[in-house]
Amino acid sequence: MPHHNLQDLNLNLLLSLDALLTERSVTRAAQSCHVTQPAMSQTLARLRTVFDDPLLVRAGRGMEPTALAARMADTLHALLSQMDALVGDQGEFQPAHSSHAFALASLDHFSVLHLPKLTQQLQVRAPQIRLNTLQLSYDKLPDQLERGEVDLGVGVFHDAPAGLMQRALHREQFMCVLRTGHPMLDDWNIENFVGAKHGLLSTTGRGAGIIDHFLAHHNQSRSIHLRIPHFLAVGAVVEASDLIFTVAGRLAAWFQQHHGVVCIAPPFELPQFTVSMRWHEHHHQDPAHAWLRAQLTESAHP
Repeated sequence: MPHHNLQDLNLNLLLSLDALLTERSVTRAAQSCHVTQPAMSQTLARLRTVFDDPLLVRAGRGMEPTALAARMADTLHALLSQMDALVGDQGEFQPAHSSHAFALASLDHFSVLHLPKLTQQLQVRAPQIRLNTLQLSYDKLPDQLERGEVDLGVGVFHDAPAGLMQRALHREQFMCVLRTGHPMLDDWNIENFVGAKHGLLSTTGRGAGIIDHFLAHHNQSRSIHLRIPHFLAVGAVVEASDLIFTVAGRLAAWFQQHHGVVCIAPPFELPQFTVSMRWHEHHHQDPAHAWLRAQLTESAHP
């Protein structure tokens, strides 16, 4: 980037760039930053001028970062995490000496995907900090955040209700997990996928999943033989049966590593989705809370 363009950057532009590179969509980045889609389009145009690079280019149905943007993404994410922590350090909160207790609501796969790294960070930087994790209930979360019962919620959210704020942590794509030697692997196509027996992760134990809505849109349907609310049970179930589960890519990779199952892309294109953290606006300026958000952002980044 030419040096004289640095003066054209500000924190809001960097936050927008981070959202754009995470979401890979102007519309979703606008939602994440709580601005209009035209405003985010103007911001992207300005960023392209500043960096003298397209940054995001059309690829299929979505957008992909250019080589320059891809190189910047990790550095930018780390920089914003450090700035969050810096803001937190300006107040009275001193993580190294604090015994503050935080409550975090998430789905159970967060425990294996993010908690190990987050716990390691806290052990080094804030050894007396206490973290309580709760099972995420999308219906209850807004009230829990408002009452202060939960500091942060982690999940797949859409537009934030009034009073709530959110920031994207990372993008996800769907992957299928099957047992080693599954007969379907020899002829992996949408017809056989639809005709197979499926399992569905459902925290409520009822209703259809995103995959079913997608299939219905294409006049297709699948047979759900098992609904379970516990993400971490999937690996063992798949290992012992012919059921196919379609789950988040990071979780599928974990199952492959720990259960020896096969991780494979669905035989049709599915939309990606975003994992975000959500908090109440009355915590936004709190130094301890800003520090926690920075830690979570860092631990969620691969």
